[in-house]
Amino acid sequence: MVEKIAEDIYIKSIHFKIYNTKNLFFKKNRLLLKKELLETQELVRKLIINLHSDLNYSNEYLKIALFMDKSLSDCIIILTSKSKNYRETVRRYIWGFHNLPRAFLKSDSGFKISPNKALEYYKPYLKLD
Repeated sequence: MVEKIAEDIYIKSIHFKIYNTKNLFFKKNRLLLKKELLETQELVRKLIINLHSDLNYSNEYLKIALFMDKSLSDCIIILTSKSKNYRETVRRYIWGFHNLPRAFLKSDSGFKISPNKALEYYKPYLKLD
């Protein structure tokens, strides 16, 4: 079940790449993105629940799932608060997010990576120049 949920999150997060700093200027697009982020967050929370009952995953996986939930919450707050440079910050969060669910994909998937690699690949997106 964990792998299926992760695959759904991965597919949704790839779709986030349609949003960029230009189209986030429009309220309609921000509302659509917020809806997608909330849907993805529900999937992440479902993933967390399933991780608690699946003994095949270490605490390292739970930590990354909790980090995913926090990242989505942070992104939603930034998107709705519209603070300085919010469009660029949101773009970075969502464009790199797809790396996180890769840690949970099936082992025979060419996209699967370790939890450490997932964080390593995602964290540079969070830094603003």
